[in-house]
This record gives sequence, C-alpha cells and structure tokens, in this order.
Amino acid sequence: MRRAFISTGCQTTISQKKEGFWLWEKTYIDKDFYSFDMVSTGTLTVTLENIPTNCDYDLRLYRLEDSPIANVKTMNFQNHIAKSSAAGNQNEKIEVSAKPGTYYACVYSYEDRTYDNDNPYKITFEEAVDTARAESHYSISEGRNNGDLGAIWISDYAPLGITPSTIYRDYNNKTCRQTYSNYDDYPYIRHLADKYSDWKDMTYAILYVWDVETRAAIYATLKCLLKTIDGYGDWEDSQEREMSIFFE
Repeated sequence: MRRAFISTGCQTTISQKKEGFWLWEKTYIDKDFYSFDMVSTGTLTVTLENIPTNCDYDLRLYRLEDSPIANVKTMNFQNHIAKSSAAGNQNEKIEVSAKPGTYYACVYSYEDRTYDNDNPYKITFEEAVDTARAESHYSISEGRNNGDLGAIWISDYAPLGITPSTIYRDYNNKTCRQTYSNYDDYPYIRHLADKYSDWKDMTYAILYVWDVETRAAIYATLKCLLKTIDGYGDWEDSQEREMSIFFE
C-alpha cells in the first residue's frame, strides 16, 4: 500500500486559569481543542508529547458529522471516536482509519488534577493518505442503485497523471482577499475558502451528480459563489469581501 504523508503540529500549555466556554461545554474549562481537516481516505495519527513532569494529560478524538449542516455545537464531549489515557506524563497516541472530514482532538488534564503554566506540550497530526485507493474504479450504475446521489473524482498526486495548478492572486502586488463569516463553524465552507487563499495549489476535481434535486442545490450555491468572487480583479488593494453560505 502506497501512502503520502501530511504532518502538522504545535506547542501550548494547560494552565491553572479557567479559559471560558468552547464547543459543547456549559461550564468554565481548561481543555484545549484542535481541528484537523482530513482530505483523503487513509490513516490519521495524533500524538501528544513533551507532557510536563508531574502532569497527567490525556487525549480524545472526535469526528464532525458528515453533513453540509454539521456544526461543532452538535458534538458531545463524551462521544469520542478514540482516546488515549496513559498514566502520568507518558506520551499519548491515537491512530484511526479515517475518511475525509473534520476531526477534533482534545487535550485535557486527567480529572483536572494537574497543570503547568510554563512548560508546553506538543501535539502533532499526521495524515497518511492511501494513494492506492485513487486507482480503484467506481461504478456509477452500482452507486445509483445503492442510493448514491453523486460522485466526485479528485486528483492530488501523480497516479492519475493530473498535477495541481496554482492560482496566483497577487497581481501587480495587489492582494485580493475573500473572507467567510461562518468559516469556523462549517468545514465545507472552510475547505472552499482555503482554496482561494494566496498561493494555494488547486486540485482538479470532477463532480457528477445524477440526483436532480441535489444537482439543483449545488448549482444554485455555486452560482451565488461565482457571482461574489467573479469581480475580484476590480477590488481595491487588500479590500475584504465577506459572504455567507448557509445550508438549510
């Protein structure tokens, strides 16, 4: 099985100070949450390292519901898909078979007993993409019979012979920006917004939707988006444009 790796990480602390509300929590907490967008089918590995001496931090992993209207407010802290709870300051590690979607990792102190304001821990996300799946065949007729509404083909890497192109948004040193008011709540919006950031690689995608109602809804959404961003060349330097797309 061939795999391509994507890795990212950061360092921060768990402190004694209570830091307010987040996600589904109804009381003041000191839990640290991180989101990671899995863009392909493969393996997602989350590791927690450098836990300070005399501290006991644990790790949980969640996956946001696979729906255009999915929102972090619908999640429940107890409904994790995996967790790691080694004793003391031992490293924590979670490895799951993952499909595209938004995942959340939570770092928290065991029973809120220990904390360290000065020494950061390190959390790392690694995505191992199963590139062999890109060469598999999908039958539209079988998919339709199974109740599928459509299918999408995306190429991010070499096996299909299609290479990503780059969109250059900085014409004559003019920066055009697109902002989304609901960027953090809706992963589908976030993926779309990130595609239009400066110097981002654009992947080629073919979307075929045979369900008439779904096709009409997608067409209306894309038409609204295109109308908003089509005139970006006339924007002033660093001018912000704001839009919202809500799925109902």
